[in-house]
Amino acid sequence: SRKISLSWPRRLLEVFAGRRPVALVVVVALAPQIIAPILRPDVTNKPKVLLITLDTLRLDYVGWAGFEEFPTTPRLDQLAASGAAFTGTISQSSWTKPATATLLTGLVPNRHLAIGRPASGSNLKLPGRVRTLQEAFASGGWFTAGVTTTPNISSAFRFRQGFMRFGENTTINAENA
Repeated sequence: SRKISLSWPRRLLEVFAGRRPVALVVVVALAPQIIAPILRPDVTNKPKVLLITLDTLRLDYVGWAGFEEFPTTPRLDQLAASGAAFTGTISQSSWTKPATATLLTGLVPNRHLAIGRPASGSNLKLPGRVRTLQEAFASGGWFTAGVTTTPNISSAFRFRQGFMRFGENTTINAENA
C-alpha cells in the first residue's frame, strides 16, 4: 500500500473537521469576531479619547497657546478648552514618519524602525510586531479610528495597524479641507 504523508496542520484540520478542512478554517477565522464582543470590556463609562497630531504647526500661532492676533485655530481652541493640551513636548525625530511612529508605539526610532525615506532604500514601514497605542486602546474595549492626510502616515507604511477604521486622503490640503 502507498503511504500519503500530509503536513501536520492539514492532518489536524481533517481530524477536527471530518475531512472538511475548509469548514474548520472558516470557523477559526470567524472566532475572533464571535468571541471578542463577549470578552470585550465595557467602555460605556470610560472617557472618550481624541488624539490630534499636526504636522508643521507652530505653537506660537495656535489660539489656545496664546496667539490672539486673529483666530487661526477656533475648533482646536474649543477642544483644548474642554480637554488636555500639551505645550511642552520633545519629538524623537525632525520629520513626520518616525516622530509619529514613536508617538504611537512609545519606542524610539531605532527600535520601531519606521525611519526610511523612499529614496533612501532603508526600512519604510512600521513593523507589524510592534504594538501600537491604538491596539492597546482596542484591547481595552475602545473603538479605534484614524484619519490621515499625509502620505507619510498611511496604510502603505502600516500606520493603519490597530485601527478598526482608517481613512486616508493624501490629496487634500488646507484650501479644500
